[in-house]
This record gives sequence, structure tokens and C-alpha cells, in this order.
Amino acid sequence: MASRLYQLSLFVIFKRLSQRFKHQSISEIKKTQYFEIYQFGYHILRRFYADYQKIGSKLIPELLFWKGPKECYEIDNGYGTFEIKSDGSKGKEILWPEELDNELRSLYDEYLLFEEKPEGVDIVEYIEQGLSRPRTRRQIIRQMKMLGLNTFGARGTRRYMERGFKSSVFTPEIVNQMHNLIDEFNSKTPPSGLGSKGGYKSIFPKFK
Repeated sequence: MASRLYQLSLFVIFKRLSQRFKHQSISEIKKTQYFEIYQFGYHILRRFYADYQKIGSKLIPELLFWKGPKECYEIDNGYGTFEIKSDGSKGKEILWPEELDNELRSLYDEYLLFEEKPEGVDIVEYIEQGLSRPRTRRQIIRQMKMLGLNTFGARGTRRYMERGFKSSVFTPEIVNQMHNLIDEFNSKTPPSGLGSKGGYKSIFPKFK
């Protein structure tokens, strides 16, 4: 599959060869040790631009990712045409059918319209929660890039999971404030009559 070789790092090499042979004729290029690579690059780029005319801007993000059989198949046959098993009992389904693409776009637009964004919920998580079919963050981010939508720097893992934060009640900022207040409280001298075995240090043990 030629589409497996649609890779930016490889295209940069082809570009350098093109610059190297810019002022040479084909007969001169054929005498060099790089002719086969030059010829190979010519055919790959010709195929890429043919696919670009057919697919459009969706093909550009593919240059940034390594591609497996699924991605290559969809470049050749259309996005959403590769069938995957979603559940043993349900058989197969298209990963991103047109209606799911429409849901993603609609949820994306909804999120942008919020004057005050949902606290602790980035755009990918908002879309993930609203889709009618479960899709992972990585799948959503990849599809957003395919559709030319801004991911606003979202990553494949949730921010709170990356920080080891598991609470669904308090945000990391609030937890940090709690830590600071308790540290400040513990650093003060206890009032007279309260020994080290009791008092506020037994009520507010220092977080570790």
C-alpha cells in the first residue's frame, strides 16, 4: 500500500533530493547513486497528490502518523469503510460512520458556544460523553484532526489521570489550596493547653 509511506519525514527526504538535482537533466540523475530513490519518491508523491485531489484536506494529518492496515485501507477506500469488531455479540461496525461524524461536529460546536466552559471538562471529554457510541479519547482526537477541528492541545489521556488525581468532586486547584491551608495551619504554634499529642494536629493531620 503506497499510502503507508505518506509520511512527512520521508517527504522531506524526497524534497532534499529534488533540490539536489534541481539543475540536472534526467540523464545526469540516472548516473547518480540516488536515482532509484529519486524515482521512488516521484511515484509516491504522484500517488499522494492523486489521493489528495480525491480526499482533500483530511489527508494532510496522515503525514504526521504512522499508518497500519486500517488507516491505509481507509485512505484508499474512504474514511469509515474499515470494519472493526466492536463486540463479540454485535458483530462489526464502521468506526466513524457519517452520523457519528455529525455528532462529533455538533458536540464540538456546542462546546465552543459555552461562554463558561464546563469546569474540569475539556473539549474531548465533552465530546466523549455526548457521543451515542463509545469511542476512546485517542480515537476522538485523531478524528478531530482528520476533520480539521481544533483539539486545543488535548492529549490522549485525561489531565487528571496524568496527575494521579482521582477525585470527581474537587479539582486539582482546590486540592492544592487545601494542602496549602493545612500546611499553614500546622506550621502555627498551638494555643496553650494543647499538647503535641492532641489539638489541631490530631484533627488536621498533615497530608503526605
